[in-house]
Amino acid sequence: MQLIDNPGENAYKTFPGPILLLAGPGTGKTHQLALRTKYLIEELEVEPSEIAVITFTNEAARNMRDKLNDPKINLPKEKHPEIIATMHKLGNMIIGSNYSQFGLEEDYQVLPDALRPVILGDAASIAGYVRSDADLTEECRRKGNCIVDAASKICQICDEYKKILRKCSCVDYDDQMLLACESLRTNAVLKKTWQDKAKYLLVDEYQDINQAQCELIQLLTDGQTEGLFTVGDDDQSIYSFRGGSPKYIKQFEEYFGEDFRLGPLSISWRCPEHILKGAKAMVAGYYMGVHKPVPTFNEKIKVNNKIVFYDVPSDKYEAWLISKIAKEKMESGDEVTVIIPHGKYLPALKEAFKRAGIDYKYKAKLDNEGLSRFTILADWAENPEDNLKLRYLLDLIVNSYDTLTKQIE
Repeated sequence: MQLIDNPGENAYKTFPGPILLLAGPGTGKTHQLALRTKYLIEELEVEPSEIAVITFTNEAARNMRDKLNDPKINLPKEKHPEIIATMHKLGNMIIGSNYSQFGLEEDYQVLPDALRPVILGDAASIAGYVRSDADLTEECRRKGNCIVDAASKICQICDEYKKILRKCSCVDYDDQMLLACESLRTNAVLKKTWQDKAKYLLVDEYQDINQAQCELIQLLTDGQTEGLFTVGDDDQSIYSFRGGSPKYIKQFEEYFGEDFRLGPLSISWRCPEHILKGAKAMVAGYYMGVHKPVPTFNEKIKVNNKIVFYDVPSDKYEAWLISKIAKEKMESGDEVTVIIPHGKYLPALKEAFKRAGIDYKYKAKLDNEGLSRFTILADWAENPEDNLKLRYLLDLIVNSYDTLTKQIE
């Protein structure tokens, strides 16, 4: 390992890789990726068809495209990389280029999330277990660390689950990683094709990857790690339930070689000093992370009031305290936003606001479950031969989930 020659804002100019850029909150990770893309194309004369930019969410992929169009970057659209996508979308593209290997039809579908527990439960029943035994199989697949054991209940259920999906020419969200890796492991020609498309691989939010995603990065960069450029922050690794782990940052050398280059982005352009230092102090109490320099802060960021923590004895007392603070702020002309982690806290807050004479608006996250059911119903009506969607609708009818499915009866 060696430190990069261009720390800070010019880190994107570091070449060759592999490169791990430690980037805290608000330090400009997406901006660095956009600058890196422009640098590769305009300075190193790399073909856009050889660059793949991988993000963690669809929104991040859209933001990346917006960054490239931003006047500060100003990369012409004809020079944009052909691949700017989430890891799962890339995996699906790889599967789509070799679908016959898995007995899939060219127009195979991706299993909607709503159908997943139903089909997994069926798989458990077929394997001779109770439906709830499928929960461990689901967790194993979600974490992307597939170790086959024919005697294992988890693997037996998984085998039946995969058989059902393949008979219906279908893959699920986890397959997009697992099958993509299998394709590249077992097909040298296919591997070379996709390596050519990702000769320069840029990875955002690297701290969120799991085992299967790490393997996909390894397969794509095998023999060409000089094009790998990753940004992440182990302090922000919060997806352990999906197999995400800080170890992929801590053990970067193990995965991509001892010649990797390490560098920080230490200037925060978004987080005020007291916010970031408070968050880091909180994290430090539970996790010993990779050593990073003390953050510095852009002068344009206004310093707000200090963070205050209240230790309260009950939900009702907490609601009263929030209403008291809110009323004091509102009487001074300030607007107040209250964020709650769960709807169970709402009744006490509503009562406290009513007693305090506070008018409020409650904006809940839209529940897409009903929309998902309607979409699946519409899809099945259009194609009654879709066995997976029919199975889901039968499950809704049997369990009388809602008025929509009761009417179908």
